[in-house]
Amino acid sequence: HANMARVLALIEQQVKSFAQGAPVNRRLLEATFAYLSEYPDRCHHPKEELVYRKLLGRSPEMEEALGNLVGEHEQLRRLTKSLGDALRESRDDPGGLGDPLAMRLMEFMEFHRRHMIAEEQQFFPAALQILSRDAFDEIDFTVFDQPDPLFEQETEVRFDELREEILRAGRDERLDAVLLGEA
Repeated sequence: HANMARVLALIEQQVKSFAQGAPVNRRLLEATFAYLSEYPDRCHHPKEELVYRKLLGRSPEMEEALGNLVGEHEQLRRLTKSLGDALRESRDDPGGLGDPLAMRLMEFMEFHRRHMIAEEQQFFPAALQILSRDAFDEIDFTVFDQPDPLFEQETEVRFDELREEILRAGRDERLDAVLLGEA
């Protein structure tokens, strides 16, 4: 989730730049949505869904408290595809992102962040409390253990610019914190 939060922060930075009249890095946004269309659905979400099903199998009463994790993953898949398509379709628009697309991007980020917070505050603690080590061992995560094409050392070439921008943003945040501390 920490890596996903970094990706969402990059989208937010691009939308804020657009709102301030600055140019938007379309290649970066398109690479972001290409990444979001692939890795989370291929690796991250399937792992969570296996744990979710096992958790509900052991404690069906948890379903209401946990909400619809699988449904939210499907909604994230649809939103990600839709926004990726919209970004590609608006590529030739001289007006930049356009307010409607910028608004959809902000709504996407807010939904995604709420989803991650709910998982971190409710789903993960419940899974760790209710499921035994044996239950986790029963779930074969090796099927999903694929390197993250953005955050692994062997990053895919098509995500180089996105990775570099995220790393630069992290360096800038650390520098700001140091300067603030010195002040």
